[in-house]
Amino acid sequence: MSVVSDDRCSSRVVREVKTPGQFETHALAMLWREVYPAEEMNADRQARRVARLLERGGRAWILRCKSSVAGFASVTPTPGLVGLYELEGFIAPGLRRQGLGRQLFQSVVSDLAGSAARQLYCTLVSRNSADSPDSPAAGFLSALGFYDEHEERYLTLDALENLPPVRLGDGFRLRTYGRAKAVSRFRRLYEAAFSGLSWYQPYESDGEVAADLADAGDLLFLEYGRQSAGFLWLRWPEVDVAEIEPVGLLPGYRAQGLGRQLMLAGLHQAVTQGAQAVNVGVWRQNEAAIGLYEWLGFRETNRKLFVAYDLAPEG
Repeated sequence: MSVVSDDRCSSRVVREVKTPGQFETHALAMLWREVYPAEEMNADRQARRVARLLERGGRAWILRCKSSVAGFASVTPTPGLVGLYELEGFIAPGLRRQGLGRQLFQSVVSDLAGSAARQLYCTLVSRNSADSPDSPAAGFLSALGFYDEHEERYLTLDALENLPPVRLGDGFRLRTYGRAKAVSRFRRLYEAAFSGLSWYQPYESDGEVAADLADAGDLLFLEYGRQSAGFLWLRWPEVDVAEIEPVGLLPGYRAQGLGRQLMLAGLHQAVTQGAQAVNVGVWRQNEAAIGLYEWLGFRETNRKLFVAYDLAPEG
């Protein structure tokens, strides 16, 4: 815990929290609605949100100014990327430009010293957001030492009628497997397809894949004879909205039109399961994937810029 005082806002306190009290939860929910008016939030939802991030190994801090809750920050580990933590937070709009945000951030960095955290990142949404790359929030992060790490494009296909049929060449087939085999096969192929690429985010164990997999049938595998050629993971963030993430081909099977057919197979399965729209995300530098998605009719709906801050190495 750190405490500083000045004439503008005396008795500033930053406290790491394990379980927010009822007053703090209610105050945080009110602040959330003020900062993000387009999002619904109440005390119960805020309490569940904090509880989930703590269960995932995250940490949270509350900043008080005099007797009021003035700000909140949290860090959450990113699955598959050791030492990478997502930073989120906000300061009450009426108390900004008083150094509160910098103090809150400095307390977070201080408390993380000696922990497993090696890098923090924040997401800046390019469209329809107060946290755009040109916003005051982006300028504040830059002043703290954050730098541009990478940008992702997000695309949606909601015209799912009359999809072209899947046309695989002789010897190719699509398969699904039981849960244990699907998990181990996916992890092996994922590493073979993406290891060495800038957007590679490894899974540390089969258990990590299994924890993220709702149904083994959501993993499609493309095979040629008895050889694995590619894979696709169909996710369901909403009941009628699917997401394809990731999709990949092994090096020996690229540039043959197989990615297009694998995507079509995923789209057909999504429609069969009730999808009204399908989303994909892709690094801006991955021009081949972007070209494929646009050929299939996907349209860009958003962009996100990920900015990063390197923590001091331990010792």
